[in-house]
Amino acid sequence: MNRIMATTLLFALLAGCASYGQQRTQRAICREASPLSSECKAAEFIVLDGDGTAPAPALAFVEFDQNGTPYDPASIDDVIGKIAATAAQPPQRLLLVVFIHGWNHNAAQSDGNVIAFKTFLRQLQAQEQVLAVGKRRAVVGVYLGWQAKASDNSVLELLSYRDKKELGLTTGVEGVRGVLARLAELRRTASESRLVLIGHSFGGGVLFTAVKDRIVAAVGDPQARRQTAYGDLVILLNPAIEAEQFVALHQAVAQTTFRACEPLAMASFTSEADTALSREFPRGMRLFYPQRLAAASADEVELITTAYGLYPLFSRYRLRVLPGATVPTALTPAAFTAAARTWGGFRAGTGAFALGGIELASSVTQAPQAWVPLLNVRVDKALIQEHNAIWDPRFAYFIRGLVGMEFAKGDACR
Repeated sequence: MNRIMATTLLFALLAGCASYGQQRTQRAICREASPLSSECKAAEFIVLDGDGTAPAPALAFVEFDQNGTPYDPASIDDVIGKIAATAAQPPQRLLLVVFIHGWNHNAAQSDGNVIAFKTFLRQLQAQEQVLAVGKRRAVVGVYLGWQAKASDNSVLELLSYRDKKELGLTTGVEGVRGVLARLAELRRTASESRLVLIGHSFGGGVLFTAVKDRIVAAVGDPQARRQTAYGDLVILLNPAIEAEQFVALHQAVAQTTFRACEPLAMASFTSEADTALSREFPRGMRLFYPQRLAAASADEVELITTAYGLYPLFSRYRLRVLPGATVPTALTPAAFTAAARTWGGFRAGTGAFALGGIELASSVTQAPQAWVPLLNVRVDKALIQEHNAIWDPRFAYFIRGLVGMEFAKGDACR
């Protein structure tokens, strides 16, 4: 390393010594009217009062340290207890939504993911009030924070690539799985409750690593109830994880004939404009895993160096805004009813799913597998402009609609 590089790295390291440790240390429930309210910046459990309309969704935080272990294991008990107390109140049904962030984010009050997730939860609760007549659920978000933000200095980003990826996998196996198991147990106490698991970027790797074995087993057994996979629906957003990790899942799907009401188990969405995955991810894998690649065949190298959402053989659906369409921000009963007419045909493999000017359709020439519980979707750049732009109002509208559509039916198939 030459002197200039060494000096640059030294200053980068010094500049990066700011603390990005645990953000949420306050046990008392905090009621928040504004997303940036300073009084709730350290709260581990927030009631999102917003404009004061009832009911208000809630947001809990669980954080993991640089070793992938909870900062405060007792705080997990406290959070689970608060969620259980929420479930004991009317309507005694929960829509639990877990979010695991990606690289360069944490659980700070000012973090863009925290702010956007709060908005998402408020809109999801409003959607429940309008669409889930007779079976309305109380929305509770759970934000899982991990040490994906080590520094404010971009010089360190490449150097931390391997550490963040390995920490993500470790966290997924050791820490997140335990939290998900406890949330799944809460979900099982009420048959009409639902549990959605969302992971972005390396957080998608964390999430898939945590649920991989169980979701492969559940998908490969058409008689298995979906709760055995920790939740009702897994959603990956621009997941920064290699396609190789999904081989067993796709093999299980290909070898199984699914029943006509098979629930959706996992949906992955990757932007066509995601250069972090199309360019930087392959470079990072080649740079940090040379021994792994040296022992691999040509096909295996492609699987290892290609992000899951961009691997051609696994990506079989496309999401786009229809030409000339204006996408709304709130899902109305009329729009939901119109979309529901296309949902069954899409799941049966006979047509496209259309929701408020957004179309989800097969991108391959052969007929899609009927009632397949796995969707790997390429997303038009109009909906996700780049790797971190996962909260575009139109895309968030689609994800909320997908959740509503999948959970509108009864519990018979779950």
